[in-house]
This record gives sequence, C-alpha cells and structure tokens, in this order.
Amino acid sequence: MFCQSNCNPAIYTELHGEDGKAWYFNSSIAEQTNVWLGGFHSILREMKVDRYNFFLDQMILLRNVMTHDKLQKDGHFLTQTGYI
Repeated sequence: MFCQSNCNPAIYTELHGEDGKAWYFNSSIAEQTNVWLGGFHSILREMKVDRYNFFLDQMILLRNVMTHDKLQKDGHFLTQTGYI
C-alpha cells in the first residue's frame, strides 16, 4: 500500500513526457541500477542508517564518475558545444 501511494511514478506528473504518454526517464536504466544496487545487499543489510547512507552515497558517486568517464571515452559525452 505504501509503495503504491508513494513510489508509483505515474502519480508524479513532472516525470511524464510532453505528450503525457512518454516518460522523462529510462525505466530500463532504473531496473539495471536496481540490479547493481542488489549487489551490495549483503554489505548493506547489516549497516546502521548513517553508515548505510554514507556508503550508498559514495558508491553512487563513484558509479556516476565511472559512467561519465566511459561515455566520454566512447565518444558519447555531450559538451556545451556538442559531442566530443
């Protein structure tokens, strides 16, 4: 019940595309990210809230840096002047 009323993306209109049918986010990437986070389940389940939040924050930051670097290396990184 909680998830349906608080975690359902359909209730957040700012996530809907301009035509109201598409989305502004990629749900496949969201699923892949959930799978990636699942890899830390055994580490995170024993942590207290402060360590949990810190660890997860750091891991997400590192993943963002690695993703950014890979996109840039592969030529998919968009700069203000265009693709590099």
